[in-house]
Amino acid sequence: MLQVACPATRSIRSTARFPALSPAANIAEPPALLLPEGNNKRDSENVRIIHPWLAHLTPVQASDPRLWTYLTHFVYSDYTAARWPVAADADVTRRIRERYFVEGESLASITEFP
Repeated sequence: MLQVACPATRSIRSTARFPALSPAANIAEPPALLLPEGNNKRDSENVRIIHPWLAHLTPVQASDPRLWTYLTHFVYSDYTAARWPVAADADVTRRIRERYFVEGESLASITEFP
């Protein structure tokens, strides 16, 4: 488990915690997600894997774009790249913006899978 310095409190914080979400939130190690296999994106299986891990979050916490950006870029970067690859002929900027960042401020913006 990685520990990082928190400049605001001058303390060491574990990356397994999300202090901005809840001061008392101790989040267990993230579960491994199943990588896509061909046309099987394995979305329904991965929902069943990740939901218990994040079930304690309130709707406001769960809709925080910072949480999903962190999970997408750090915790599940391999999964994100496998699930939404960027083809060589694609508009790279647009594809990354659409799939690697939360756009919008509503809960719908993180629950849509076009």
